[in-house]
Amino acid sequence: MKVAIFSVCHNSYNESFKFLESVDRSIRYSNIWLDLYFIDNSSNECKESIEKIKTYSSNFNIFYFKINNLGYFPSINFILEKNNISLEEYQYLCITNVDLSISKSFFKNLLLI
Repeated sequence: MKVAIFSVCHNSYNESFKFLESVDRSIRYSNIWLDLYFIDNSSNECKESIEKIKTYSSNFNIFYFKINNLGYFPSINFILEKNNISLEEYQYLCITNVDLSISKSFFKNLLLI
């Protein structure tokens, strides 16, 4: 199964790391291919945080995009169109903020659907 998560960050690097940690913790208990599209709408750049995000996990793919703040869904649409990302290759899509936590059983339960 192939899943895409589109996460939008706006000046929330600390929350981003907590979110990525929860994704990492959940995905390692499943057999799912995950592409996480991290869309950084932050007005302040922190190069150290950006590098840490780009290389966060070996359990899933992270695609990092830094763009001007276009708004929540317009930013996602911009990334999709500019990078020719085909959503048809995914069985499930998630659109999230980075200030949430993915449960440990999320991906495992997704396989049961």
